[in-house]
Amino acid sequence: MDVVVVGAGIIGLASALELAEAGLRVSIVDRSEPGSEASWAAAGILGPQSESHAPGPMLDLCLRSFQLYGEWVAKLKVDVGYERCGTLHLAFTNAEADALAALRDWQIAAGLRAELHNDARAKVALWLPDEGRVDARRLVAALRAEVEKRGIKVRKTEVTRLDRVEGELAVVAAGAWSGPIAGVRVEPVRGQLLLVDVPPPPSVVFGAGGYLVPRGGRTLVGSTVERTGFDKAITREGRLQLEAIAARLGAAGPVVDHWAGLRPGTADGLPLLGRTEWGDIVATGHYRNGILLAPVTAAIVRALALGETPPVDLKPFAPHRPPAESLPH
Repeated sequence: MDVVVVGAGIIGLASALELAEAGLRVSIVDRSEPGSEASWAAAGILGPQSESHAPGPMLDLCLRSFQLYGEWVAKLKVDVGYERCGTLHLAFTNAEADALAALRDWQIAAGLRAELHNDARAKVALWLPDEGRVDARRLVAALRAEVEKRGIKVRKTEVTRLDRVEGELAVVAAGAWSGPIAGVRVEPVRGQLLLVDVPPPPSVVFGAGGYLVPRGGRTLVGSTVERTGFDKAITREGRLQLEAIAARLGAAGPVVDHWAGLRPGTADGLPLLGRTEWGDIVATGHYRNGILLAPVTAAIVRALALGETPPVDLKPFAPHRPPAESLPH
């Protein structure tokens, strides 16, 4: 079977490699350079518990993908900065402290590890030891190298309709640009980030409306949430917001870099995973969790392409499910 993967971000690259490993003939098309959009801009947080507001399909999907991560990146035989460093959530107000306590309670009830701690910077802190991070840029570079090593062709071309794609099967993994290609609702959500010349924290830190992530010997600060269409420009307002987050979390320092990416958002915050009415595969709408969900998404794409049972129930993620009222914040 000839499969064309539309999109060369982390989801497209990971899916292409999984399909090739299954013995299918795979090629990739993308409007930009591979991995140069949301994947390149991503912070690389691997936070299945941090990104879930309650037990349910999203939590289960994130946990399953995180469980796959160590073995998945080990196959690349390259250091991609993968680390199970945990995440620390800081509460600065009574309302935030109550929210962290509620988060701890339901996660413990779900059998997950979550511990309330004291922290001199905040009223209370919640420690989630079973989370981590990865250097998204190094990971994407490693996936690109593996694609080249396997002889998977990557063509730079813009696809706007599936009937223009040559191949027996198409996999739409074009991120924020997937909507018109697959006939699904995906909205670009701009996120600006900073890299500051401050020694990195020992773990990922959430608080003050943002987060800190270790990145080499420096600290990454994120992120804004802006609905500005396909405008990827960085702004003074965004920089000021991020500098305020860094200062509140104890990471104020010289700004080394400032960039933005466009996350693929969906109305209910869940990714779009499954088949279109024409039989092609959709794997998009991962919003802030494309890096985290790459391993499980690739496994889902492989199962669908081979006619096997996917590793998770895809009904909650059906590409053409009824729309929700608005995107989550």
